Amino acid sequence: MSNPSHLRELDLIQNKVQESEVKLLCGLLMNPKCRLKTLRLIHCRLSESDFLSLASALKSNPSHLRGLDLSVNRLHDSGVKLLSDFLEGPNCKLKSLRLKGCTLSVTSCSFLALALKSNSSHLRELDLSDNSLQDSAVELLCDFFKSPECRMDTLRLSGCSLSGTSCASLASALMSNPSHLRELDLSNNKMCDTEVKLSWFSNAKVDYSRSDRMKLLCDFLKSPDCRLQTLRLSGCGLSGISCSSLASALMSNLSHLRELDLSINKLQDSGVKQLSDILKSPNCRLKALRLGGCGLSEISCLASALQSNPSHLRELDLRGHRLQGSGMKLLSDLVESPDCRLETLRTDGKLVEAEKHLKSLKFKNFPSPSDDENIQQDEDDDDDDDEKKEVTSMIQDQSKREDQIPEVSTSKIQPAQVRVPAEEKLRLARKRFVDSVSDPVLDDLLDVLLEKEVINNNEMESLRSKIRADKARDLIDAVRAKGTEASSVLIAALCEVDRYLSKKLDLV
Repeated sequence: MSNPSHLRELDLIQNKVQESEVKLLCGLLMNPKCRLKTLRLIHCRLSESDFLSLASALKSNPSHLRGLDLSVNRLHDSGVKLLSDFLEGPNCKLKSLRLKGCTLSVTSCSFLALALKSNSSHLRELDLSDNSLQDSAVELLCDFFKSPECRMDTLRLSGCSLSGTSCASLASALMSNPSHLRELDLSNNKMCDTEVKLSWFSNAKVDYSRSDRMKLLCDFLKSPDCRLQTLRLSGCGLSGISCSSLASALMSNLSHLRELDLSINKLQDSGVKQLSDILKSPNCRLKALRLGGCGLSEISCLASALQSNPSHLRELDLRGHRLQGSGMKLLSDLVESPDCRLETLRTDGKLVEAEKHLKSLKFKNFPSPSDDENIQQDEDDDDDDDEKKEVTSMIQDQSKREDQIPEVSTSKIQPAQVRVPAEEKLRLARKRFVDSVSDPVLDDLLDVLLEKEVINNNEMESLRSKIRADKARDLIDAVRAKGTEASSVLIAALCEVDRYLSKKLDLV
């Protein structure tokens, strides 16, 4: 590239990069005019020699890059060592590092942990999900987390096969420096109660019981300095007992939490009753609650709790449960409450969306999806379900379908369609925007919005001083509040700055 000074983001996701192309990329990165801020090479099948060249190029020109995503590439120790040299360099200002599913070895994790600890003040987001992390590697990473200079606000360790020892080290590290973390994802790590009896009756040195793992996590959540906003524990083997401990911990420090994902755990009705106390609390500001696949047979206590404090929740996921007539009636009463602000309800395999605040939603029974191809089925992915641009108000109640609708012409069932204003598009994409947008992209958006006079200097400086998640949340809310024209400018700017994210958010 003869003029690389304007390029800010490069996304080569799922491209099998050839050796010649790697050389061109490295040449770009080494160019002194290069100002690239975000580089994504997800699932690009990088070879060991490719990664060595790439890491060396990054090290030679480190000062501009803010976001690096090398997920789903097999990273070898030699390449990770060079990457670590880049990370610990005094000119490295990287804020987001994603190495999900990179089959990191113990040696690689050690290189990475030592590098992060030596230059800990800039990194805000670390994603090491889907790597089998050994105790020694986690211990080194925890030294980084404990550092007083660590300002990390997002930590994702989903599917890392964390042992009891690793959980203890992690909880201790988070306890020592709790005030910065805003998002914690420990999904798909077993943290259930089934091993607790072994530790009571054995004199031998044993791993921490899974009940102890939850206790250590709960101690962190109880800390008065804890400011956690998003907690994901999907598929962690939680039971009603562990849910009780978790609910108690959350109750003691509830005002910050905005998203709670406990899906695919055997909470059953007893566990959800414990959560209901959280939802009733006047301090509860929860906006998203996911309880899909939790073995619920009735939701009366949950619906009752939501009715007592309905004004904050925006998303509720109850998929995987056969809800009976009484439960559906309670949900209907909740949604029709004038204070209800629910925007998305997932149940019985359906995505339910309605007009603003769902105030006019009426629960209806429809034939099965196989009878009507116009009824859009929700995908299995829990975290990244795309909200549809068509505004629909429909739900399936299989238990009453045949009795209440004896003759329905399925060919006439159509989801209501509306022309969605720009600020409404942003509202529908808001949560995914906050979860996904990187710091470098946010900085570029602020520059464009200032240039277009959507925001002023004071607003820009105030936003720049915030951590990534808060910056993203406050930015999209501020622009939405300014109306359609301002929202259109933000959408256009995002399409220019991060085309991949724009498509992911259904904004193009």
